Amino acid sequence: MSLPSQIGRLNPAGSGGRSRTYMISKRRRGKRRSLALMLLTIVGGGIAAYVWVIKPPASGPADAAVVTLDDPPAEQGDPAPLAFNYEEVEHAPRIEPADVELRMGAGIETGDKPADQPAQATTADPTQPTPDIDLPVQEAARQAPVQNRAPSAIEQADRELANNNPIGARALLNAALLDRATNASQRTQIRTMMADINADLVFSARLYPGEPLTEAYKIKGGDALSTIASRQGLATDWRLIQRVNRISNPSAIRENQTIKLVRGPFHAIVYKSEYRMDIFAGPPEDRTRWLYIRSFPVGLGEDNGTPNGEFVIRPNSKLINPHWVNPRTGERFSADNPDNPIGEHWLGLEGVGNDAALVGYGIHGTTEPASIGQQRSMGCIRMRAEDVALAYELLAEGISRVTIYR
Repeated sequence: MSLPSQIGRLNPAGSGGRSRTYMISKRRRGKRRSLALMLLTIVGGGIAAYVWVIKPPASGPADAAVVTLDDPPAEQGDPAPLAFNYEEVEHAPRIEPADVELRMGAGIETGDKPADQPAQATTADPTQPTPDIDLPVQEAARQAPVQNRAPSAIEQADRELANNNPIGARALLNAALLDRATNASQRTQIRTMMADINADLVFSARLYPGEPLTEAYKIKGGDALSTIASRQGLATDWRLIQRVNRISNPSAIRENQTIKLVRGPFHAIVYKSEYRMDIFAGPPEDRTRWLYIRSFPVGLGEDNGTPNGEFVIRPNSKLINPHWVNPRTGERFSADNPDNPIGEHWLGLEGVGNDAALVGYGIHGTTEPASIGQQRSMGCIRMRAEDVALAYELLAEGISRVTIYR
């Protein structure tokens, strides 16, 4: 039964039942409406098929490359920073720090010289590109563009330093240093800038997020600097931890103290014509990823007695305060003798590959500082006392490469 309020809507004639004419008219209107909807559906489907199938969208293929803000395209002409991912470096077996008790290495400063050494090279014109032989990364140099991008890289690096981004500045400078189009005077400027940057990034106690060569470590109960270096697999000597953290007494470290570790590995390239040793960091077998750290002046063998070649720091050869016997005169110098000509540190060199026959050479200090920059040794590489102490801490036995160029 309908409510009184519904009667007018159900029966236009005003009766209780539906008007037959009204119901027939309503069914006809429903059929026309269904037919119209069917026609609209068919027409609309045809249009959609034309737009999306016959005529594809103009926005490009669905698999087009997407560039995000995290991966911006490189600008033309910008020097690409040298990328380093030290998690990929396969370190040699765990490195034990040099024993406090001194170990005597074989063949220290023997003076043995390989035959047919090339004549001493002359210093290159500082305004000209450096020859390939003088580059630490010959593979990268051969593929580098000939355009000299060093001035632009130096300007960009200055801006990065002004914006407190020393890591980015260093990457720009390193790429320019390894570019064969960079001339000698520009390389000198770049090395000076990078050494200043690394004095803070690597050798200060400050920790920089994103610096790939260093990491933070919180001291645990029972830790010692020597065990930290060994347990963390550092390719550096434990004394480097003491140096960068300004620890006066290595036995006075405290639990929960946060310190800075320098991971390494480091390598050396000696340029005989310039009496200079450059220190790099990076994987031993991939020089295209080496990063310049700093330089040291060196002394060399008399009569060009320091051989060219590829070496590694010989296992079990690093010594502190070693004794020495002069192979020419037989004179003996005890470990504590202040007149010991090889100074307080010795790192033995072992030829590798085609240079495996080169034995008896090393890197050491000297009691003759004036001999640095000259040919006065018996064939070994001489360094100032403070320089060889740092080289001792950076270069690891069996890992660190030492390359000697003409």
